[in-house]
Amino acid sequence: MIFFINRGFVSKLKRYKIAHLQVLPIMSGVQKAMVDLISRLDKEKYIVTVICQSKGELTEVLESMHIPVILVPSLKREINLFYDFKALITLVKIFRKNRFDIVHTHSSKPGFLGRIAGKIANIGHVIHTVQGFAFHEFSNKLSVLIFTMLEKIAGKLSDKIIIVNDQDFQYAVEKRIAPLERLVKIGNGIDINEYKLKFNIDEKRDELHIYNQKRVIGSVGRLWQQKDPKVFVNAMPRVIKKFPNTCFLLIGDGPLQSELQSLTRKLNIERHVKFLGWRKDVNEILQVMDIFVQTSLWEGLSISILEAMASGKPVITTNVKGNNELVIDGDNGFLIKPGDAEMLAERIITLLENKELSLYFGKRNREKICKDYNIDFTVNKIEELYQTQKFN
Repeated sequence: MIFFINRGFVSKLKRYKIAHLQVLPIMSGVQKAMVDLISRLDKEKYIVTVICQSKGELTEVLESMHIPVILVPSLKREINLFYDFKALITLVKIFRKNRFDIVHTHSSKPGFLGRIAGKIANIGHVIHTVQGFAFHEFSNKLSVLIFTMLEKIAGKLSDKIIIVNDQDFQYAVEKRIAPLERLVKIGNGIDINEYKLKFNIDEKRDELHIYNQKRVIGSVGRLWQQKDPKVFVNAMPRVIKKFPNTCFLLIGDGPLQSELQSLTRKLNIERHVKFLGWRKDVNEILQVMDIFVQTSLWEGLSISILEAMASGKPVITTNVKGNNELVIDGDNGFLIKPGDAEMLAERIITLLENKELSLYFGKRNREKICKDYNIDFTVNKIEELYQTQKFN
């Protein structure tokens, strides 16, 4: 409890307890967006606890920030009625025991279970952030129908739903996921100062064993189905044929890593490709890149694209929701058809052949991030939301 003096009276200012709910303890885009938010919340107003499945890179980061973490092993990403029911009961007990003022859920699975648990536990305010719905451009009609119905059920249990991109927001409005007054569009943001660095790029290249004459094309993201990294690898031989000194960097890991490494050997390009795993110096490695590539099949509002844009890099990405909000084809980067390795290779070659266009795209990207996607703007908007919820 914090005390302050106002005209001779001593008043108490309550610190509100907020639980943020995630599933996986990794540091991909969704988790990073949450960490960027909670690390900047006013500590004199809020006490934050994070709930997730297990220990991992996310919990290590949170512990270094002295943010309490509660583990719920039964909280799985995949649908499993036994574990889902067990996780629901556990969450209700945790919410009741800790008497949180606000429960803020992230992603579809914890969003559904967390909102139900929040209402059962009589939590005052339940907020959910949609970093892309569970259905997407490549989902079949039945999946879209089922998940839309589930979102509507969870929407009735939400005090506010934050949606990070325009297309998902419009979908939520059109399908009446929740009453309009409960829906709010707040895009992701990043710390722009972290991505305008002054350091020795040649030393970083040496650290990564990249020779100065090499062109560097890179990507950041979990190596799994959503990111479709095979398209990036399949585009590489055509680029290498035109520019033999090209080096490709893949930052991140995931279930497809072994398959991708085998594919580079099959294509006889393994000496051109470096799998770097998850790195804490992404902002520095981005400065080494000439072009940033992202090949996702679906997105919310990609943190990795925001980071590349803030670093002043030209971006080539897929024409899917979220991505086409950040990148306007021919204005600050290129949009490609999802799954089209040939088109990706052509766009990479175009930028490698035209340095002026590449620099222009990078300059436009930096300007756009500074104007529209500063993390301070995002945090202020969400704090305003917290304040509105508390006093309504």
